[in-house]
Amino acid sequence: MTKKIIMFLITGMIVFSNFIPALGVSNKLTEYPGQAEAAGMIMEAIKSDDVDKIASMFNTESRDGIKDFYQRIENLISVIDGDISEYESSGTYQKDKIDGEYKYSEVGFTIKITTTQNKLYHLSVGWIKKCSSNSSKVGINCLGLNLRNDDGRVIDIWEDISLPSKKSVKYKNELDLLRDPGAIAYYNWMGYDSVTFTSSDESIATVDSEGFVTPEEPGTVVITQTLTNTKTGKTVKTEYEVNVYLDFVQKIIWYVFFGFLWY
Repeated sequence: MTKKIIMFLITGMIVFSNFIPALGVSNKLTEYPGQAEAAGMIMEAIKSDDVDKIASMFNTESRDGIKDFYQRIENLISVIDGDISEYESSGTYQKDKIDGEYKYSEVGFTIKITTTQNKLYHLSVGWIKKCSSNSSKVGINCLGLNLRNDDGRVIDIWEDISLPSKKSVKYKNELDLLRDPGAIAYYNWMGYDSVTFTSSDESIATVDSEGFVTPEEPGTVVITQTLTNTKTGKTVKTEYEVNVYLDFVQKIIWYVFFGFLWY
């Protein structure tokens, strides 16, 4: 009898320990095509210049949040030199995860594309395969295209279609957005010899030529880093969505003591 009670308690603990992470999370997951099927759909759309088809595979969150969304997909398709002669996909499936209230499965894979012009491209694909409670997250959330040499080394960056990276900086602090020296040197090697930064709203935050962001007031702003090949005029842009926030003490000064007049 004692053994049965112990086994019952152990079984209950195992079930309960597996149940705790999923509290408040629906187990019903919205499905999305598997890797091979998704790769085939993407490649057929590229071959037929079907921008709308690729756009429809992105999740709603990305379609609504990526600037110049359709134009960037069109650019990605147009820069592939020559007709596609063959392709193959490879990648890793990631298991279900829990992020706050959502349970999801995220997948990433690469499509290696060879064209009739003997060009080798790598198309990186990231997408949420399944997600509970929030169907707007299900679908592709990133497409990135680069050109490679015969050894597989990246020799040029063509397009990166994804939501801006999110960063936060406290009011009165400074944020350094500049990539590490190794990354900058890597872009320089590919011919991108000029780097500039711009702010979408300088009343919220300004940015200098080195990528240092200075908060001016609370709010959200998009900082754009533009790498330029001055010989060809080609550019690669990376966007950062920067949230300028107040800490607890700053909020008291700002709101209670009308610090916004002098702070």
